[in-house]
Amino acid sequence: MLSPNQFTFVQYRSARYPEGFAPTLTEVAAHFDRESIDVPGPYSLHTEYSYGRRRFDTERISHYPELASAHRGGVPRLWFSDAWTNEFARFVTDIAAPHGAPSVVEVHPPFADYCSLGQFVSRLGAFSAAVHEAFPQAEIVVENRSGTTYKGGAFLMGTAREIAATCSTIRSTDIRAGIVLDFPQLLTAEGIDPLAFDRGRYDEAISTLEPHRDLIRGVHIWGKRRNRSGRPAAHAGDLESYFDGDANAKGAFISGIERICSDGRIRYFVPEVNSGTADLVSIIGDLFG
Repeated sequence: MLSPNQFTFVQYRSARYPEGFAPTLTEVAAHFDRESIDVPGPYSLHTEYSYGRRRFDTERISHYPELASAHRGGVPRLWFSDAWTNEFARFVTDIAAPHGAPSVVEVHPPFADYCSLGQFVSRLGAFSAAVHEAFPQAEIVVENRSGTTYKGGAFLMGTAREIAATCSTIRSTDIRAGIVLDFPQLLTAEGIDPLAFDRGRYDEAISTLEPHRDLIRGVHIWGKRRNRSGRPAAHAGDLESYFDGDANAKGAFISGIERICSDGRIRYFVPEVNSGTADLVSIIGDLFG
C-alpha cells in the first residue's frame, strides 16, 4: 500500500477527499481559450493539453499571435517553434501573475509530426528559464499524453520508452523540469487493455521508468466506467470499474504505482476524477488502504 506521507494532495474539480486526506493545492485550468483563472489559494496551474479544438478568437489569445496561429483543425500545436515557446511562457506568467506564483506549472508534450525530442527539450529549457524568472520556486512538470483528436501525428511523449528518453534528455541538459506520470494514459500509450491486462508488458514499462524516478515529481490517477453506449468513459468511475472487477489486474496496476513511488520522495498526487466523491473515495481506498 501507498502511504499518504508520500504525497502532496491536489484538489481536482469538486470531488472531495475522504477524511484524513487534506489537499494543500488546487488544480487550476489555464487553457488557451481561458480569458482568466479563478484561484482559491495555493495552486497548480494546468496548461493547454491539446486534446481537442480550442477557440482562438478570445481577447486574451489575441495578444499571443504565435499561439493563436499554431494549430491544426483547432487543436493546438504545442512547442511549435522558438517564438511559440517565448509566447507560451508569457501567456503562463501573464495569466498567473495576478494570483501569485503557482506551486506547480504542468505542461504537455508536442506532436511528433513537427517537433523532435531535442527541439522539445531545448524549448522546454527556454520556457523553464522564463517562467522561473517570474516564479523562481515553481515546479515545472511535463505530463505524458496519449488521447487526442489531432490528425497529424501522435504525442512525442507517451510510452515508457518515450518518457525515459525525455527524462534522459532533460538530465543531460540540466534544465529545471520534471515529469508528472499519468498512469492510465501510460497504459493507453503502451497498448495495455485494462480489461485484458498484460502484467508482463506493464512491469516492463515500469522497469523502463524506474531509473528516472528522481524526475517523476507527481502522479495522475483516475478510472473509467462504461457509458450508456457501452464505451469506456475516461475520468469516470473508479479502479474497480476500470479493471471490470479483476482484482489481480487492479493489484498489479497498483504495484506499479508503488514501485515508482517507493523511493522516499514527496510527489504531487492528482486524482483526475470527474464522476464524483464516491469514486474518488474508492480510488483512495484502493491505493492507501
